[in-house]
Amino acid sequence: MAEEKNFYFNSTAFNTDRSGPRHYHTFYEIYYLEQGVCHYLIEGKLFEMAAGDIVFIPNGQIHKTTYDDVHSRLLINCSDEYLKNTDFSEAFVYRNKKYSNEIWRIMKKIEEEYLQEDKFSQSLIKGYMQQLLAVVYRTENCYKNTRLQNKYVQKALNLLENNFTREITLSALADEFGISAEHFSRIFKSETGLGFNEYLSTLRLKKAESILRKNSTETIVEIAFSCGFNDSNYFCEKFKKIYGMSPLKYRKSLKYS
Repeated sequence: MAEEKNFYFNSTAFNTDRSGPRHYHTFYEIYYLEQGVCHYLIEGKLFEMAAGDIVFIPNGQIHKTTYDDVHSRLLINCSDEYLKNTDFSEAFVYRNKKYSNEIWRIMKKIEEEYLQEDKFSQSLIKGYMQQLLAVVYRTENCYKNTRLQNKYVQKALNLLENNFTREITLSALADEFGISAEHFSRIFKSETGLGFNEYLSTLRLKKAESILRKNSTETIVEIAFSCGFNDSNYFCEKFKKIYGMSPLKYRKSLKYS
């Protein structure tokens, strides 16, 4: 892959509320909210962002955005070569009003060089990325903003992570927790932003994608069943919806990336 394809910058403003699709990619994401309020669902945790916040998302984590009103944002997608001297394995939101304007200025310099595209641009982008990361990591109050997770939802997420191949139902977990299925359904969606079945399906798809990425010799049918799907056609349909192509095409694309 050419060096310039390892870095992407986008600046966008929206005039209405909207919800983006759940998605996942193999590069890192850095997102600065210029205006508005954003709810960022990352791996089952809901982060609440305000103007001036910046979120860092590691590669391989499924995420989704929801906005309540008019908003604008600056977005960077990049490979780890742009993240020297840093190592974040978990998503976090940085909130520091003292440095938010400085971070915005650095982001705009990165945008300027990204659009410039001359022989100096890549070196300058990497330099500005180091400057951005230095501001964030040198300042002490890195604000990790998540909703306090309900104890039943926390137990459920841990159970699903370790038992995603099993046939697990919302009603069975609700019985195990001693609460009604209706109440558990409400709090699960409120905490994660996804319905129970949608969350479980997303988790299984992520596990399947990981197997495909490792160049496993398993067939698509075998992968589907090993990740908890009872119907390989249904698995292929759901996989294509999230990753934009069938599991077979996805596996082939990895050979040429």
